[in-house]
Amino acid sequence: MNCNNINHSNESLKVRDIQIDGYPTEKAKENKVHDMVAKIENMPGSSEKNGQAAKKIQSKFIALSENHAFEKIENKRYQEVADQYGGYDTLILQGHEYVVPKKPEQVLSAYKELKTKISSKIVVDESIEHVKDAKKWENTAMTISELMKDAAIIKDEYAIFIKKLAEKNNGKACFGHNNQFILKSKHSIERKVKDDIKELDKAESEVVSKIADSIRGSIVVATPQDITHVVKELQSSAKEKGWDITFKNIWQEDRANGYVGVHAKLKLITPEGRIVIAELQIHLPEIYNGTEKCIKEHNHKIFEYARIAYGPEKQGQKPQPPSFAKKISILQYLSHLKNIET
Repeated sequence: MNCNNINHSNESLKVRDIQIDGYPTEKAKENKVHDMVAKIENMPGSSEKNGQAAKKIQSKFIALSENHAFEKIENKRYQEVADQYGGYDTLILQGHEYVVPKKPEQVLSAYKELKTKISSKIVVDESIEHVKDAKKWENTAMTISELMKDAAIIKDEYAIFIKKLAEKNNGKACFGHNNQFILKSKHSIERKVKDDIKELDKAESEVVSKIADSIRGSIVVATPQDITHVVKELQSSAKEKGWDITFKNIWQEDRANGYVGVHAKLKLITPEGRIVIAELQIHLPEIYNGTEKCIKEHNHKIFEYARIAYGPEKQGQKPQPPSFAKKISILQYLSHLKNIET
């Protein structure tokens, strides 16, 4: 168990990136965690902070165990689907096992065929003129602090709006536990602004004005047809509130990793008349279910782990994942698309 990142000073006691390696059974891992917790609780210093660190380790272990069980179930699904298209090999990346199709071209062909069938049931009707106009939308805010203030003012109204619409269509709205993810964190906004200023060579006010996800949320509905209904409801309901909305139907695209969904950008108006651009994603439960145990949340880790293991670092560029990562990803999405009723 790697606990080298535990800071034992009285000022700060944090647990980061706990990994449990080299213990072949869940019971062995559990015993190791128990021993580690006991040592931390008996360390010199604040007993309260030591106790908090011990609880974090226990929570992390539970999360790791649940994640391991989820991956085992998912891999069995991927193996069964891969067997329909020529079989599979397995690959270990960062301690995680992945199913690699032996005939990825067959998997890709099946994925495209099924995606086309499902996407034909999803209708997003929006004029080209409106799509072009929406690209000009900007936040009123010119600084990060202004944007965060405006977002905080309108977030509750946005959440109520999305929840009511989701419930009306027998779906659910997702913003994280207790709406914890409805607002983009200050750290994330600052990092994005810093990166965009450097990459786009623009002033902070220009970058801030174009941030389109200071407020975020998702709607999960049961069928592709339900997505069509939600899109229409959003268009009419947003108009009634004096807001506006535009869509991006990724089901109609061919993303290299197989990702699908409908993304929306909303032009919200605060009581003070200030504009805040918000993000909304519309998904089927086979893609995103409101938890971390879904293909949308797990899939991106393939590319992260592959970059770490194999991606060559290039000057001024992020390391790119090898081609097998895309093959793994497409197989995973195909496996989940097979469960979608059309």
